[in-house]
Amino acid sequence: MGKMKDVYIENVSRKIIYFIKKGEYPIAGEYFLDLSHYGIEIENDVLVLLSSELSDIYRNSLLRVKEDIDKSDVIFVEELKSKTFKLIEFMFDVPSELNSEKSIEIFEMLKFIVYHGERIQYEWMKRERARLISRRRLID
Repeated sequence: MGKMKDVYIENVSRKIIYFIKKGEYPIAGEYFLDLSHYGIEIENDVLVLLSSELSDIYRNSLLRVKEDIDKSDVIFVEELKSKTFKLIEFMFDVPSELNSEKSIEIFEMLKFIVYHGERIQYEWMKRERARLISRRRLID
């Protein structure tokens, strides 16, 4: 039974990696959400926390990245993806508790991902608002 859990996490993680590499971030986010639900079922708080946060970033913050991203954010998206892949590797065999050294490493990666994901979403919203305002002025 324990092996099935590892196989499930590994299979879902492969799908996530595939969709991230294709730039299909919202789909990857949905699979992260599946991992989060699974983490609840197996009572693994670490898996729930990581996959829930990553789900939010990929489903919401990176939703429009493919179609509209500021050139300076491309570097952050690539770094964000790189750190996500490291977290996914960790999730293949996630313990239910972490030692302090690993906790700090995981926290630093997650902090980078969440901060830059939210910042990218905020910048996109500002540009979108500016476009709407300028369109409204053109119509008036």
